[in-house]
Amino acid sequence: MKIYNEYKDEIFSIGNGFAIYGVSLDKDKKQWISAIEKNNLSWINVSDLKYWKSEGAKIYDVHTIPSYFLIDENGIIIAKTNELREKRI
Repeated sequence: MKIYNEYKDEIFSIGNGFAIYGVSLDKDKKQWISAIEKNNLSWINVSDLKYWKSEGAKIYDVHTIPSYFLIDENGIIIAKTNELREKRI
């Protein structure tokens, strides 16, 4: 939330704003929706409700929650969870 609120309206040299696209590995829709509301997650949130069998988890090789991916304006992954944690983002 802190990073999103700090950068969502920022003007960058390669584009404007900072977006988060939340992909949940939940399996219960009611609990998933409740968590979004409770935590005021105002960005796009999606889930196929397949838990660890989620297509997104398979495609992006997600093995831990949370996992983060920094994706540039061309859709290229430029940093992943461990790299971002090391930079303290």
